[in-house]
Amino acid sequence: MVREVMMKGFGWILLVVGIIAAFAAFNMDVSVSTSYGNRVNNIGLMAQRQNFVLISCFIMLCGLLMVIFGSRKSSNSNSVKCPYCAEFISNEAIKCKHCGSDLSEYKANKAVRDANAKNKFSAINYDQRELFVICDGKASICDDKLLELIDRIKNENPEVTGDALLKMQKFNISTIESFLPKEIKKEFKDKVEKLILS
Repeated sequence: MVREVMMKGFGWILLVVGIIAAFAAFNMDVSVSTSYGNRVNNIGLMAQRQNFVLISCFIMLCGLLMVIFGSRKSSNSNSVKCPYCAEFISNEAIKCKHCGSDLSEYKANKAVRDANAKNKFSAINYDQRELFVICDGKASICDDKLLELIDRIKNENPEVTGDALLKMQKFNISTIESFLPKEIKKEFKDKVEKLILS
């Protein structure tokens, strides 16, 4: 979108420069005065004027084409790519005009995927205080809450298991660990790894 706007703006600049250059070229004096007081046409100046006219007309043509094609692209701002063939189609399209794919099912599934993405587990929004209790000034891990956390992580990613799940959730685990009391950090990390790998 920004590229098309820049192209259109640059096209307008070229068009204006071309018009000014053409106006200057057509008004160029191609005659020279003689010693008798007359004026005669100079072939060199006429050739120079012809070159200026051609160059300025070419610049005008380039500017005009950039303005036309720049505005044509920007009118398709409500277009999106088809998820099946990657061609541009209307945002409200139900069926792709290029590959014939039915987009209504894809749009319904996309709404479900977007809703699931919003509900995905994130350590940033998780209250780490649920995972431990402090008795007599000493912190200990609540195993029930830890099991709930691991079950939630596993249920959100049923197709991923073991080391892959551990790598996928590394950021969340280290974020939760950073907010825990110092004396239970290692125990938390070991238990999480054991529960995810089991």
